[in-house]
Amino acid sequence: MTNKPFQIAFSVLLVSLLGIASMTGCKKQEAAAPAPLAAEQVASNIQQTFAGANADLQAQAAALQTAVQQKDPNALTALEAIKQRPDLTGEQRMQLGQCLPSLLQSARDAASAGDPRAEQALKAYHLSK
Repeated sequence: MTNKPFQIAFSVLLVSLLGIASMTGCKKQEAAAPAPLAAEQVASNIQQTFAGANADLQAQAAALQTAVQQKDPNALTALEAIKQRPDLTGEQRMQLGQCLPSLLQSARDAASAGDPRAEQALKAYHLSK
């Protein structure tokens, strides 16, 4: 009878080790997030991304592209408006996500220089999160 507690402890230890070993080898490899685009690449990226989109989406993307080219801080607001559309493809969403860091930085730079429109765009962006 003295072996019974030892056998139970050994069984529990063995099952625990097997459980841990089975969980460690099954993790899926996560894809790396795409790198953000440089500011000078954003406008052309938007044009390429929405070239085959429907007319309404192309018009909205063209307005965003113009705002980006004019360094208008409201480009950030325009980008967020397009991201809310349910008819975007996964690729379009990913491309917009790559544009976001550059637009945020541009708006921050403009706000630091005293541009009230940039301050308002940043405030609206942060309130939407």
